[in-house]
Amino acid sequence: MTTQTTAATKFLAGAPTNLGSFGGFSLWEHPTRGDTAPIYMTTPDGRLINTGFYDMGDFDFALCEELAA
Repeated sequence: MTTQTTAATKFLAGAPTNLGSFGGFSLWEHPTRGDTAPIYMTTPDGRLINTGFYDMGDFDFALCEELAA
């Protein structure tokens, strides 16, 4: 089992809406700011990443930025 970073644990504690999952990655809507915030992603190794994208059609993993734990 993978251990989540502190940032991922705090984010998921807010009960965000899951927008989709693929290959161990999950995409999330911000729990309090909704669609006014970028889409967030959790990775198979437990990190939380701010994708910088507001629409799933714009998603590009290569442009994502990891949030500090």
